[in-house]
Amino acid sequence: MILASEVVEVYVNYALTKDDTEAINELGVWPGREDISKKVSTKAKSALTRALNKEHRLLPYAIIDMAKGRKAAAVEPEVEIDEEGHVIERKLAGSDDENGDDEDEEVKDMAGVIIQKPSGAKSPSTSGATRGGRGGGGASRVIGIPRKSSLENSGPPKNIGIKGFEFYFPKNYVDLADLEKYDNEVGKYTKGRGQKEMSFCTDCEDSVSMALTVTSALLKNYNIDIKDIGYLSVGTESLVDKSKSIKTSLMRLFKPEENHDIGGVDMKNACYGGTEAIFGAVDWLQANYDTEHRNAIAVLVDIAVYGEKSARSTGGASAIAFLIGPDAPISFEKGLRSYYMEDITDFYKPIGGMASEYPVVNGADSIKAYAQALDECFTAYNKKVLRLLNKERSIEDYVAVMFHCPYYRLIQKAFARLVFKDFLDGRNTNLVGAEKLEQLRNITLEESLNSREFWHDILLSANDLLKEKVEPNVEFNLRLGNSYTASLYTQIIKLIHRISDHEELNGKKALLFSYGSGCASAMFSLTFNLDDEKNRNEYENMRKSALNAAERMESRVRYSPDEYTAIMKDREDLIESEKPIVPHALNNGKFPEIFPNTYYLTHIGENFLRYYAIHT
Repeated sequence: MILASEVVEVYVNYALTKDDTEAINELGVWPGREDISKKVSTKAKSALTRALNKEHRLLPYAIIDMAKGRKAAAVEPEVEIDEEGHVIERKLAGSDDENGDDEDEEVKDMAGVIIQKPSGAKSPSTSGATRGGRGGGGASRVIGIPRKSSLENSGPPKNIGIKGFEFYFPKNYVDLADLEKYDNEVGKYTKGRGQKEMSFCTDCEDSVSMALTVTSALLKNYNIDIKDIGYLSVGTESLVDKSKSIKTSLMRLFKPEENHDIGGVDMKNACYGGTEAIFGAVDWLQANYDTEHRNAIAVLVDIAVYGEKSARSTGGASAIAFLIGPDAPISFEKGLRSYYMEDITDFYKPIGGMASEYPVVNGADSIKAYAQALDECFTAYNKKVLRLLNKERSIEDYVAVMFHCPYYRLIQKAFARLVFKDFLDGRNTNLVGAEKLEQLRNITLEESLNSREFWHDILLSANDLLKEKVEPNVEFNLRLGNSYTASLYTQIIKLIHRISDHEELNGKKALLFSYGSGCASAMFSLTFNLDDEKNRNEYENMRKSALNAAERMESRVRYSPDEYTAIMKDREDLIESEKPIVPHALNNGKFPEIFPNTYYLTHIGENFLRYYAIHT
């Protein structure tokens, strides 16, 4: 049996009142469950009340008269607790409020809200009884713990991450087996680079139209109240304007409800900009959600086109819009984010001369920069894991490892490098050919890039893990090509598409590497939180989006290399035109092949302004 004196000791040590006890008890009361406080007899409550009142203890906060316009008594009130456990204040003789004559008076409650009391309403101090129980003798009123607003009570957000997405790609594609024959590069695009197909846009689609398409689909399909969005950022390198951001073009989607209070603009650095758009959304939520209670959207959109024959096979096009918020089924691990940035000119789109969509590319420098950034990010990331979690992780600890993917062969090698670094650092020594890997311990970055023996040995050691951690999630990369900012994130969509068993993912981690030439890169991780019904339902909604995308993939239109080449020429003519122009795709006697509910460019008018409509 617990004595009343023992309970009093807990109250004293933690500066508790019985209002605190009541609040704690209410947290445990659920429909269908018994209220355990009812098991305490009235006799026991009375004994505890008397014991507490004998303490004459001071509380660690002031109990003040909140009546507006009244000066509080210059005496310290006594504090008591009635038999039902409410803190009460007994006013001493001679205090200002003794008669309780304060009808029709404005009273400021403990949250600072002005409340106008109706005429004739009794003051709590003259009611003769406290809330929920008997009066304590004399003129008394209930004093509660100062309550916070609902915003203050919410606290910082947790598990910020992906709560929804939509995925758009154009309806047009070219088969790379056809294109490599056309370019007299048989085997290079398919067997050499590991690709299958490549998506592309006609001249009536651009980055703005694709961003409008995917963002409007997200708002509609997830039934998002546009007033609930407080941040929207776009990651892209496919600019149609050097000043005006695509994000501002997307604001037309928020005009019906006049929500102009939305932060964020465009993020640009080659293929990396989409990652920074997502990080911006996550960080905005971390800083603002407890006062804003609104979510964020990150849009990743790009059209990758190249002028040279061989490089053209690494093109592609797609767009993804992510709904980012707290308590997400797929969350970003806080603090586990590493970067590698350096001034490199491996790929760039300079200002000067004739306007062009085509980049200047130094392929050898780009491959080296990618490998260097990967190595440095992985090293920095693992240091943060050890520092923050006080343990190490190996590649085997992740359910999936995902990469920015210009072409599949590059990320096969990238994954093998990570497995090799795991081996060197002692995180995974149980690999095929471990003896040969040991002999490669002192190889430099430059030596490794040009050594066939190196690649043969590390690819062989990593092969089993590659089939488990990477290969299952790259279908969209193989069939859409390199869509720059969206490239990495199509692998998340494929994982969601193929895994329906929540238990297979719940609690698991995924490791991601984002790279953009120039160079900017980051490594970070995701956690799958599928242990409650709300998150499982959100995951299933995302699976519907992924399944829909896979279904649309099968309804695309295949173009011949000749047709594809002609369409690239149409895009060149559109960009280079010095006068108003209608896209050739709209001006050739037939409507272009685009999916329903797709925005498209209707024309470029005076002063090079672009105009858009939606195909319904």
